[in-house]
Amino acid sequence: MRFKSEAFDVFQFLSEEYKYNDHQLHCVLQFKGKVEEKILERAINLSFKAIPILSSKYVEDTKRPYWESCDFKEVNDYLIVTKDKSSFDDFIVIPTNEFNGPQVRFCLYGGTICMLAVIMNHMICDAAGFKQYIYLLSDLYSKLYKDNNYVLDKKINGTRSINIITDNISSFTKMKILTSRKIVSNKTGHLKFPISHNSDKKPFIKKYIISKDRYIKIKDYCQKNNFTINDVFLAAYYRVMFNILKVKHNDKLNIAIMIDMRRHLKNKTIDSLCNLASSVVTGIEYCEKDNFFETACKVKNDVDLKKNSYFGMKGFLEIELAFKILSYKTIKKLLKKHFNNPVIGMTNIGILDKRKLKFGNTEVEQAFMCGSIKYAPYFQLALSSFDDTVTLTVNLFGDMNDQVTVNDFLLQIVDELP
Repeated sequence: MRFKSEAFDVFQFLSEEYKYNDHQLHCVLQFKGKVEEKILERAINLSFKAIPILSSKYVEDTKRPYWESCDFKEVNDYLIVTKDKSSFDDFIVIPTNEFNGPQVRFCLYGGTICMLAVIMNHMICDAAGFKQYIYLLSDLYSKLYKDNNYVLDKKINGTRSINIITDNISSFTKMKILTSRKIVSNKTGHLKFPISHNSDKKPFIKKYIISKDRYIKIKDYCQKNNFTINDVFLAAYYRVMFNILKVKHNDKLNIAIMIDMRRHLKNKTIDSLCNLASSVVTGIEYCEKDNFFETACKVKNDVDLKKNSYFGMKGFLEIELAFKILSYKTIKKLLKKHFNNPVIGMTNIGILDKRKLKFGNTEVEQAFMCGSIKYAPYFQLALSSFDDTVTLTVNLFGDMNDQVTVNDFLLQIVDELP
């Protein structure tokens, strides 16, 4: 069976080829009890049946790339079980192989605590789709835990096209968005996070967990001042970057934020795993006298203004148009020469719902999710929350000095937060 390669599949594939990022999604679950290996294996196999594209390989055909089904019979093709914590930690930064498949891999750690790492090819879906998959895996495990003979009763195999979003917009409005000079789909800045130029670089994920007490205080601050969680974390990010990058008074800094385009749908339930994330470039000027509240107000005003301008839609329409009229070969050339990949970005993956993350009788104690590992000079801060805690992550290809720098950066973010 073959599956069509959609526009964002290609875009994510080229993100690795052009050294923006490794186009992988990462999730780590820590359990209060044990997860049974055999039930997990069966749940994974059922998930492959529910979402057939997961058990496929990517074929970069010269005319149009596509996905082709494969039959993975060996468990170690997709599931590693270990009691060695270092092996588990190493697994977290090892990418899937799109050309061999499958497009999702797992590592179950059965040491003093039980943990599960899941790595998904970002070509398959965005963070919202990845959450959808993690919830499905939990549900399938729970059903098999109760009934060993459970048979799959539904598939998630609908369209993966960005037309899910763009078909809801009139041709007149599309033209208006595409020709607007006020709406910027992407742009780069000249300021770059200080990453080493050492050639001996390895992928790493650095994280910081903000406690429940602290997070509740941040939420109270947001409620009192009419800020979103995103406004506050983005304000802290700006303030730290102003300092690290030594931005001069009245100079402007740009930070791109990721947008889940499902916000434009009335019915947000989608019968597929797909990429429906866009980016919007925010920008505020540095004023050395601004306190945190004043920075947060500037961020809120900038983001709210963009929310009224078809948030994230221009990039979608540009990609849709390109894939309608251009050949794959031409698209590759255009992206390499003319795509402005934002150098500094932030993504808020949102809440991992504790109620949907129960594997049989085994509850999840901690969980976080993050996106791709960035190549220098690209840099991204990611947020995900679980059970009223927030995990901040930065993923980079770097050396030991970079790891120290990133740790310090995360501490500075936390210090800035209200």
